Amino acid sequence: MSSTAREGVRIGMAPNGGEAASLVESAMLLRWRAPELALLLADRAVTAGHDDKLAVLQADHLAVFALNRLGRHGEAAHRLFPAIRDADTPPGLRHELHVELAHCAVALGDSATALGAVRAVLAAGDDVAPVLRGGALVAVAEASAALGRDDLVTSALEEADELYREDPSLDHDTALLLRAAVRAVDAARL
Repeated sequence: MSSTAREGVRIGMAPNGGEAASLVESAMLLRWRAPELALLLADRAVTAGHDDKLAVLQADHLAVFALNRLGRHGEAAHRLFPAIRDADTPPGLRHELHVELAHCAVALGDSATALGAVRAVLAAGDDVAPVLRGGALVAVAEASAALGRDDLVTSALEEADELYREDPSLDHDTALLLRAAVRAVDAARL
C-alpha cells in the first residue's frame, strides 16, 4: 500500500467512491508537490460531491491545505471554519483542520489562536499520525517564535524533525520536504 493510500485510510477516505472521492484522491497525491493543482482538484471535488459529505469535507481540507501552502491564509481560514464546526467531521480530519487553522493563525499574527488550535492534536498523543503531530509541532514552533519563546521553538522543531525522519508512512521525497520546512522555520527565527 502506498504512503498516500495509508494516509487516506487513516483519515477515512473512501476508496473508489465516485467522482468526488476520485478527485480528492488525486488532490492528495499532488498536495505537497503541486498545491495549486491540488486546490483546483479539491474545488472540483466540492462541486462534484453534492451527495458525498465526507468527500466534500476532505476536499475542503485539501483546499485549505493548498491555500496555506500558497500563502493565501485568509482564504484558508475562511474556508476551514465551516468544516471545523460541522458535527459530521471525523475526529482525524478535525485534527488536520486544527493544524491548518494553527498555520493560518500564525501567518495572520495570532499566536494564541494557533497554540489553542493544536492543543487537542498534541494531547491526543499516539492517536494521531506522526506527520500530523509533526505539523502541529511546527505550528507550535512558529507561534512560540512570535512570542519570543525560543526554548519551545527548539524542542518543538527537534521533535517534528524526528517524527518526519522516522515516519514509515512518508515516502523519501515527502520526508525531505517536511524536514526542509522544519529547517526553514528554524532559520526564519535567527
